[in-house]
Amino acid sequence: RTPEWTDLAHRLFAGRGIAVAPPAPLAVGVEEFERLMAKTGHPVLAVVGFPPLPRTVVRPLVDPVPLSPVSLVWRRGLAHPALDAVRRAAAELAAEEGWLRRPENGWIPAIDVSVNSVQD
Repeated sequence: RTPEWTDLAHRLFAGRGIAVAPPAPLAVGVEEFERLMAKTGHPVLAVVGFPPLPRTVVRPLVDPVPLSPVSLVWRRGLAHPALDAVRRAAAELAAEEGWLRRPENGWIPAIDVSVNSVQD
């Protein structure tokens, strides 16, 4: 739907013999999603928690497993108790849930690997 997601799909599927469909508009709601699927007939990359919809089949990608980098960003020098609390909570959850462990069959674009290695 956006150039960034289309680029990500191209990188993920490169060398795997999979053609990437052109970006489609955002489908809001079940009816709109069904209309878009009927019109294009293209498979859709979706997040793990994508809700079950009528007449659709959801299959997880497992080889490789695409990883989605998410960042917490703030202005350099910002000192605020709420920011400190959010940073602590994120660090605790990351440790508990293993957010920073890369699965053996995980895939992430090289550019994101280099960006994620930057610390404050």
